Amino acid sequence: SPKALEALKGSVQTLLCDMPAGAAPPHVTILSGSLADVCSSPECTGCDAVVMVETVEHLDPPPLEAIGPAVLGGLRPKTFVVTTPNSEYNPVMRQLMGTMVTFTDRGFRDRDHRFEWTRAEFQAWANSLGRHYGYTVEFSGIGNAPFDGVRSEADPTGQDLGSATQVAVFTATSAPPPPSLPAPGGGEMTLVWDSK
Repeated sequence: SPKALEALKGSVQTLLCDMPAGAAPPHVTILSGSLADVCSSPECTGCDAVVMVETVEHLDPPPLEAIGPAVLGGLRPKTFVVTTPNSEYNPVMRQLMGTMVTFTDRGFRDRDHRFEWTRAEFQAWANSLGRHYGYTVEFSGIGNAPFDGVRSEADPTGQDLGSATQVAVFTATSAPPPPSLPAPGGGEMTLVWDSK
């Protein structure tokens, strides 16, 4: 959304202003467009990083399946970061946050979510992409329960349900397979902001 892009722009500008004295600031470009349009753009190939924050769960199967060939095979960033909700953590959120979080009738955190993965599902997806495109993948999480042993109807043992958000950090380690860029999406890629 335009509001989210403006917030991102403001955050990046703040980070750039907080650079240590004498440090060379990084070149940051924020683009908006379809996955196919951004990833088929030659100026984006070989970028340092691509970040998809709470995005994949909003994708239908065709664009979700395009992430590997478009981002890892086409753009070939040095680092690719993906975050997505951890469905195993939903009972903890229900217990700790009560009515502050409204779940859909499918048990998802947002009505626009097409799915919410368990940690095993997310790791299988990410590891498969990493193996195919020459990336190592490290997993972590954001937003742990404020105390251990949270018990719920879904997990009466209080075992580790992970974090609210799961994170995969892909790091390029080898030459990619031959590129399989998606055809341009026919939409427009918009330059939101450039730090130059």
